Amino acid sequence: MQQIWLKFGTLGKAYNKHSSGNDQFDAWETFERTCADLDKELAENNRAGITVNSSLLFKIWSHIADGSEPEPASSTPYRLQPVRSSDFAMVKCQMLAIFKGYNGSSIPTDRLHMRIIRDLTHFLFKQFLRARLHENLPHPQLLNLGGNPTLRGLGLPPGFEEFVKRVLNRTLQFYHLRKCQDTLPCQGWHTYGEKYYYNEEGFE
Repeated sequence: MQQIWLKFGTLGKAYNKHSSGNDQFDAWETFERTCADLDKELAENNRAGITVNSSLLFKIWSHIADGSEPEPASSTPYRLQPVRSSDFAMVKCQMLAIFKGYNGSSIPTDRLHMRIIRDLTHFLFKQFLRARLHENLPHPQLLNLGGNPTLRGLGLPPGFEEFVKRVLNRTLQFYHLRKCQDTLPCQGWHTYGEKYYYNEEGFE
């Protein structure tokens, strides 16, 4: 227990900023540390069932994505940060529609993860075609891409695929791990220390 607390700066639900000496960290580093519990298990390996609340999932997803924006250029140059790319701006505009497609569905988390990545890939492939980027590809490569589009195959910036999957993973794990059972009904979105939690009844 002590080892986990030292590694992740957490003790129970609280993000123990002062006791763990976290004043030395900037906003982005602090946010990344608050996500440690979400990164312990990959959503793509999580078989627990999930009943989709699209508005809640989108709020969580936006919170996770926005948490990456304060990353300083000293960590990664701005031009190389996926969260600042025009491709990710398109993803932001599409995610609510993707979540709405599953609203009310009960589905294993790993399967939902797979389907959302598939839907997002197909959306970006359509944008790829609209931008006429396919005209630069040899015909065999275009046929292969059209039959099985992948985020990597679309020529997206380095790290983009990994970033999108990390945001989605954290979103789905947040849905499982940050549901608060001990707050008043309809409180919705709230914080304990530096971490966000939700009461699902507040989003009905």
